[in-house]
Amino acid sequence: MIPKPLRKGAYIGIVAPSSSVDPDKTHQAIDYLYDTGYVPILGDAIFDQNGFLAGNDKDRLADLHRMFADPEIEAILCLRGGYGCLRIVDQLDFGLIRRNPKWLIGYSDITTLLNSIYQITGIPTIHGPMLAELPKSAGEDWWFDLWRLLRNPTGSYSYPKTKKAHCLFPGNAVGSMIGGNLSLLVASLGTAFEIDTAGRILFIEEVGENPYRIDRMLTQLRLAGKLQACSGIVFGDFTECHAPANKPSIPVREILTDHMQRVRKPAFYGLPAGHSLPNYPIPIGAEAFVDANACFCMVSLTN
Repeated sequence: MIPKPLRKGAYIGIVAPSSSVDPDKTHQAIDYLYDTGYVPILGDAIFDQNGFLAGNDKDRLADLHRMFADPEIEAILCLRGGYGCLRIVDQLDFGLIRRNPKWLIGYSDITTLLNSIYQITGIPTIHGPMLAELPKSAGEDWWFDLWRLLRNPTGSYSYPKTKKAHCLFPGNAVGSMIGGNLSLLVASLGTAFEIDTAGRILFIEEVGENPYRIDRMLTQLRLAGKLQACSGIVFGDFTECHAPANKPSIPVREILTDHMQRVRKPAFYGLPAGHSLPNYPIPIGAEAFVDANACFCMVSLTN
């Protein structure tokens, strides 16, 4: 169920299934995508705004369905995250998506769509940078790696080791990659789209959350058996996740270590992906190998 490789000059559908972006910034990002060598096809609702949403649910959903149904479009790139995907995931036409496998790319709130599509259809998706970020980072390695991954999806791919990387619990693990933003993973619990971690490598990242909230969400995943069920865990960035200066707290690194010591799964922190730079692409559904001692992760999609 791997979508076909992306051709140079391919049509890429642009959707905003969550929150909106200023139209001027959106047009600038579209120009950069043209310069990259691809042709953007704009969703009808990407300039709409309904409070914290990029238009109403019906129109955002229609854009997604239109992009999957159009045979000329080879990939779908989300404009940004924010909030809104959980409102429409139960209305997705998964049969349409299964009949028209193509790449869906995004992160943050898009976590809901990435994992649901993979779990229900078997089609891999990509946790990766979004269009609104392109003007400020077009020449960076992670964009080149995204285009390379899309053009050659069945090759293997490993991630650079960052200075912040450190082992949380030693060991090796293999399994298909799943996961994304911690808040959205927890929001899936108890729904028909609950994250399935059994035998998989679980990727987790977060932004702007107080450490006690991170502890609460990880505790909920653990009490739900999700941390124990996976074969290994890799943590991306936890950007701006700190308590106010006058409040007692526990460092995020200590919280992560505590939870990994409890579940005793190979785990490391510092995969360069999430709400920070760099933000390298992670194919959801790819087979992954993790060496937690070396803070190493390699992924591979195979037909």
